[in-house]
Order: sequence, then structure tokens, then C-alpha cells
Amino acid sequence: MGVCVVCQADAESQCSSCYSVTYCNREHQKQDWSSHKKICKKPYNVQEVPKMGRCMVAAKDIQMGDIILKEKCIVHGPSLEESTTPLCLGCYRPLSESSFVTCKLCKAPLCSSKCESSPIHTPECEELRNDSLGYYSFWNKTTLMRSPSPKLNYINQSIVLVLRAFGFKKRGDIKTWKEIMSLESHDEDREGSEREAFLDKNVIKILNQYSNLGSHVTPKNIQMLGGIFDTNMFELNVQGGSVSISGLFPKAAMMAHSCFKNTKVTFSEDHVMTIYARVPISKGDLIYHSYAKTFHTTTQRRIELYYGKYFSCECKRCLDPTEMGSYISALKCQNCKEGLILSESPLDLNSAWSCRHCSFVLNGVPLLERNVRMEMESIPKTDFRGLELFIEKYSDTFGSSHSFILKAKQLLSVAYGRYAGFKENNTMDAETLGKKVEYCRLVLKTERIIESGISTRIGMACYELAMALKLLSEVSQKSIPKHEIKNLLEEAVQSLSYEPLSSHYRKLGIQAEMELIELRSNLLSKTR
Repeated sequence: MGVCVVCQADAESQCSSCYSVTYCNREHQKQDWSSHKKICKKPYNVQEVPKMGRCMVAAKDIQMGDIILKEKCIVHGPSLEESTTPLCLGCYRPLSESSFVTCKLCKAPLCSSKCESSPIHTPECEELRNDSLGYYSFWNKTTLMRSPSPKLNYINQSIVLVLRAFGFKKRGDIKTWKEIMSLESHDEDREGSEREAFLDKNVIKILNQYSNLGSHVTPKNIQMLGGIFDTNMFELNVQGGSVSISGLFPKAAMMAHSCFKNTKVTFSEDHVMTIYARVPISKGDLIYHSYAKTFHTTTQRRIELYYGKYFSCECKRCLDPTEMGSYISALKCQNCKEGLILSESPLDLNSAWSCRHCSFVLNGVPLLERNVRMEMESIPKTDFRGLELFIEKYSDTFGSSHSFILKAKQLLSVAYGRYAGFKENNTMDAETLGKKVEYCRLVLKTERIIESGISTRIGMACYELAMALKLLSEVSQKSIPKHEIKNLLEEAVQSLSYEPLSSHYRKLGIQAEMELIELRSNLLSKTR
């Protein structure tokens, strides 16, 4: 990570306030404090911002790549969703009918008896183990309440996050409990909503059956927690990235939202979040994270944010009909065949959509988007022929960089060389590799517009394009564009170097670095 400012030895411990200096041990940090405290300054403050509430604001000029915050997740668990893959409550391994057991103490579903003692599982186990209803809360069918062989498809894990949060109150950790309950919950916005009804059915009615949960486990507190989770939770990838769970980081939750973010967020295996400055951030600027999907259209992003996070985004990307020049929402004009159709007022769902070239007006764009999105989501990511047919079908309807076309081409740029029919890279012909290069270039071009600065997505796109160019030159027996590949690999290595060592992305970054070393060696030998 760095060198100790006291003895110059390799060091990993950082000042937990400013993150600008490192130490090899605690004693050296104490020794340096009298000097360091004169310049130590936390990168951000939390301030009240009109119309936005409490937000993270830069307390000083922050350079690209600087750490803004490191925070340990205080509570995590299966997402509060209607239907999720049943997970072991001790380690989050996906469960199957043939590979799960129930906890001897509370009857919760686990992958093995080893996870009975997992500290992750302790909070809900302590809450439920002494109640005569036992594992009723974990199973949807009342008739299975005392069944010796419950079926996995009856599982209900919606109570887990709630019980884990209530565990702080029960254990007397009032500081953490108050920290959680101080977060924004949007109670008024959620009244009468589907999410309120979901919690009432899947959590409140279940927990009401118990008599020993404590006076703090009330319907009001449960609904408030549900709102806090919906508004502030981050998605965590566990089990090697194959499983998604939800995690709460109260300090990080103070980041404002923008679809054009200025931070990069990573998560370690032990659920520590690190927030980096994606680009230089000036003192006084808001510190932004994005809760929206990068390649989604403005309409889709704003709908998902409104119903999922309870606010209407008015960031500069949402305000711009061209989406910063990416044209991710643009349709082709069927009238003049030359112009692109864009929303005249992107913040208005009922806005007219018109051609920038001939002023032709198109109605029903949001409905068209919804129908085509459902069609695309039905295509497996590994079905490259299905994705190709999708592109052929809609290439005359949507612009070349429209969300749907772009996503299909992104999936294909990865699928070529990896899935059925193209299991080995050397089985691809020049035509297929040419398409892979074309799609990689489009994806990278768009990423650079809407994800500037340090970006995992840009790093991945650079690596994919570099490898595609290398393979294409080998198959077509043409000279390798070595300097372009070198530049792409250098950017991939730099972008992916911020990922945790154990992550899939960091491993790809290491592969890119090995490719770069080999290429530099070849270039050097040519000059001798």
C-alpha cells in the first residue's frame, strides 16, 4: 500500500481520518501524531443541503485516486425482496434441496452444521431460539411450522436483515442502533406503497407471532427499518461474486446521488467499503455515488430511483436529452431516416419525443422501452445468437449507442471467445473478431463519456479491446497495433489496480499487467 512515514518500511495501516499517510505499526503512528495532526484533515464533512438533506461535501481539494472513506459494514444479509435465491444464513452460500440443514437452535436454513456458530447468523438465532414457534419465521407455509422436513421453496428470509438490525438494540449497542435509525427512511413517501405492504405481509405479520422479541420490535420500527434499508443499502457481492446481498454503511450513505458520479466504490471480502475519488473533487463540491445502472436510459433510471430510493433524480445527465453526448436514450427517426429522436424534457415522463433533424414527433416511447427491455431481459447472457438476432431486429429502431443495443453488444463483446461455439479464442474467425473489436470500441467510447476517471468498467473494456485486437491481428495475419494495445493495457492496469486483491476484476488487472510486460519486452527487442 505504501511506506511508513517514520521508518520508510512497507506499511499498510493508514491514518483513519485523512488516509494520506501510512504506518508500519501503531507505535510509529503515535510517534508521528504531534507532527501529522497539524496537517491531518478528513476529506469530507456532512452538511445539510437544500432539497437533498444531509450530504457528504468535500472538506478540501481531493485528488483523483485519493481515499475519501473506509467503512466497515455494520449489518448485512439477504436482500429484502419478494423472491431471492435461498442463502445459508452463516456464509451466504446458495442452498439447494439436497444441500441444506437447519440450525439446531433456531431451525434457520444453513449449508452445514459448521455455520450454526457463524457470528453472521448469531443475531437472528439469539432472537428466535427460545421461542416455541421455532423456525416459523423462516418458512412461508404455516403447515410446515413443525414439519420434520421443511421444503426449501417455502423459505422466507425477509426477516433476517430486520432481526440483525434489532440485535444492536437487544445487545445494548445503543450507539449503533441510533446511527441506523437516524438514516433517511422516507416514511411518508412509502405510506400505501407496495414496499409497505410487502413488509407488512412478510415481516410484521410473521414477527407478531413471537412473544419474546422485545418492546422495540414494533410495526412502526419495522417499517422504518424497511425504509432505511431501501434508501441506504448497498449491494455486496459475496461467494466469489456469484451472490448479491445487501449491506448498510451509515457514513457512506451520506453520499448524494448522481448518474454522473465522482467516486469509485470497492468492497473487500470482509465487507469493508473504500470510497475513492474517481476524478479530482474541489473543496465544497458534493461527493456523489450512483445507485442507478450506468447503461440504463434516463426514463428507466429515474423510474427505478423514484420507486426504489424515493427521490427524483435531476442530475446533469438526467437533465441532458443527449445524456452527456452518449445518446443512450436515442431512437432513430423513421420519418427522415437521418436524425435521432430525443425527449424534449427528460424529467417529464409524459414529455414529447421529437427528431432533432426533421421535428417528427414520436409517441409512446416509455411503453416501447418497457416492452423491449422485457424482451431483452428474457435472453440469456450466454445466448450469443439470441443477442445477435436482437440487434438485427432493433438496429433500425434504436440508435447505435442506445441502452438496449449497447448492452447487447457489451454482452457479445464478452461472449465471443468464452461461450458455446467459441470456447477457445483461437476458434474465432476474422469476421467474428472484427465484430468483437467493433463492439468493444463502442462500449469503451460510451464508457468514457458517462464514466470518466477511475472506472472498473473502463478498465474491463480496455482489456477486452486489447485482447481482441491482438487476436484479430494473429488471425488476419496483419501487424499488431502494438502501441494502441500498450495504451489500452496500461489504462486497464491502472483502472483495475484499485480493486481488492481477491476480486475477479483485480485478477484481470494482473493478467493485463502480464500481457503488458510481455508486449513492452517485444517492443524493446524491436528497437535493439
